[in-house]
Amino acid sequence: MLTTSAFLALAMQCAPSIHPATLTPIVKTESSFNPYAIGVVGKVLPRQPQSLDEAVLAVKKLVAEGADFSIGLGQINRQHFDVNRPEPVFEPCTNLRMAATVLEQCYARASAQEPNRQAALHKAISCYYSGNPKRGFKAEAEFGGSSHVQRVLANAGTTTVTVPALEGGSPEPNKLQRAQAPASTVDPTYESWDVLRQFPRYLPPAPPPASAPSAPSAPSAPSAPSAVPASPPEQPSTLPKEDQ
Repeated sequence: MLTTSAFLALAMQCAPSIHPATLTPIVKTESSFNPYAIGVVGKVLPRQPQSLDEAVLAVKKLVAEGADFSIGLGQINRQHFDVNRPEPVFEPCTNLRMAATVLEQCYARASAQEPNRQAALHKAISCYYSGNPKRGFKAEAEFGGSSHVQRVLANAGTTTVTVPALEGGSPEPNKLQRAQAPASTVDPTYESWDVLRQFPRYLPPAPPPASAPSAPSAPSAPSAPSAVPASPPEQPSTLPKEDQ
């Protein structure tokens, strides 16, 4: 049994043409992420295989019975592989590649007639499940009256996304680009135990040495008398007015 995270890593590597948000609920509905799952039309196995040996043995019995069955993560129907050599189809990556091929073909046919992408995808899921675009919408009593498409859609809503998907495009200048810190002008120091010098320490630069106090300035010499004396303030005249 694969965890969801392990399946997602596998899906992105082996079936990159199918969006993980589409392939994950399909596979969860088909096999519950069991690489050795076997689904039989009109019959329920008493126990699902948990190993490759169990799965191969079950396939041999079903082939002898002439049963219609599907195997692996994506429940690949027997018409798509050699039933006498089922081992490669139980390999998770091979199975997902085959599942992607079938789903791509179903979606191409559905989208050619249905312009709405989601409606076309629902028909493709029905086609993937039953071989036609309508059968997967019919209610099934063994599944509580739900249709296969309804079950896939229900599983598509079980994951809560807390961080949205990144959309492509050029980042806005000065917003998404990390500002580069100015190069440090301080040489690093290392602790005595850091022999490989993996943990540099940058101490703040030492403050500049304090300058010596300046000597008191010598008293300035008296200025020399000017060659042209300043004009004295005007004195009131002492002469009688008539003599002026």
